[in-house]
Amino acid sequence: MTCSDTEEFVSALSDGQPIPHDCAEHIAQCANCQELLKDFSLMAGQLRSFASLARSEAVPQRAWAKPGGNVTEWWTKGWRMMRIPRVVVATLALIILGLGSKLALIQARAHSQGSVLALDVQLGDNEHPAPCVLSVVDAKRKTCGALTQVQGVSLAYDISFLRQEGERVLLGIRSEYPPNFEGLTPEDVKTMPETQKWFTPGDTLPLDIAGGTKVAVTGQWLDHMPAFLGPNDTVDPAAGELRIISPVILQNGKVAQDFKGMSAIASKPGLAIQLYWPGGGMFSFSPIALQGAVVAKVEMNRISFIEGGQSYQVVTALPVSRTSRIWVLHDASYSTGKPNTQIGTQPVSEMH
Repeated sequence: MTCSDTEEFVSALSDGQPIPHDCAEHIAQCANCQELLKDFSLMAGQLRSFASLARSEAVPQRAWAKPGGNVTEWWTKGWRMMRIPRVVVATLALIILGLGSKLALIQARAHSQGSVLALDVQLGDNEHPAPCVLSVVDAKRKTCGALTQVQGVSLAYDISFLRQEGERVLLGIRSEYPPNFEGLTPEDVKTMPETQKWFTPGDTLPLDIAGGTKVAVTGQWLDHMPAFLGPNDTVDPAAGELRIISPVILQNGKVAQDFKGMSAIASKPGLAIQLYWPGGGMFSFSPIALQGAVVAKVEMNRISFIEGGQSYQVVTALPVSRTSRIWVLHDASYSTGKPNTQIGTQPVSEMH
C-alpha cells in the first residue's frame, strides 16, 4: 500500500466517510498522508468559517434534527438556505485555488521523499556502482559498508545516515585500507576516521576517501526497503560473473550457517568469493581451478559439493553463475578469533 493508492481516500476520510481497512492503516502510519488529511480538514474548516462570516443575515438559533430519508435531498435543502454574497464566492474560489496549489506541492514532496535512501557508490573506475541502502527510521539499517577491491587494493568503507534537514541528509563516511582485511569487524569500522557530508538526493556528491580514491555518490528516496539484486540489477548472472546472495549453508542436509542479508559478487576475472563463520572455517568459491580445491556442481541457485567426507549445499537467493561447475577450497582450521561471520571477494592470486 502506497500514498498514491490511498490518495483518493484521504479526502473521503476528512468528510467522515468510511474507507477500506488497509487504506486506514496506511494513513494512520504515514506522515505524508496525515499531513494531507490535516490540510483537507483545514480547508473544510476555512470554507465553513468564511461562509459564516460573510452571511448578510443573522442565523437563528435552532436545534438540528436528525435528518431522515434521502441524504442527497437533505444536503440540497441545506445549500438552498445559505446566502453568500458574490464577492465572498470569488474569495472562496481564490482560497480553494491556493490550498489546491499547496496540496499539489505536498503531493509532489511525498513522491520525492521516503523512509529509505537508496545510494549508488561509484568507487574509482569500478565498472558497477555499489548499492548502499539506508533507512531513516530503522536504527538497525542506518548504515552500510563494504570490503572491496579498488585498483587492486583492499578498501573498507562505511556510510551512515546521521540526520535529515528538509530535502538534504547528513552522511557519515568512514574508510581506510585495512592492514588485516580478512579480520575486519563492524567494531573495527567504528574506529575509522569519519568525514561528515551533506547530500541532497538527486544530486551527485563527490568524495575523496582513503588513499585519495575518487568516489561519486548519487541516490534517491524510496518508500520501501528494496530487495538487493546486485550491481547489474538482473536475475540472470553476467558472463563470467560469480555471485552468492544471502546464502544458507547446509552440511549433511542440516543448516550449518545462515548468511541472511549478506552478499558478495565477483564480477571481474580472477576474483573468488569467501565465506567464513566461527567453527566452520573459510570456504573459497572460485570460477577457476585452485590447488587443493574440489569441484562443485552449480544448478541455478544451488552449489553442491563433497569435501572432507561431508556433503555440502549452498542455497542462494539468486542464480550463482552461468557455468555448471566452480571450485571450492575449504580451510577448516581458519579462524579470525572473532565471533562474526564474513562474506566478501578476494583475488585468487592473493589466496594461499
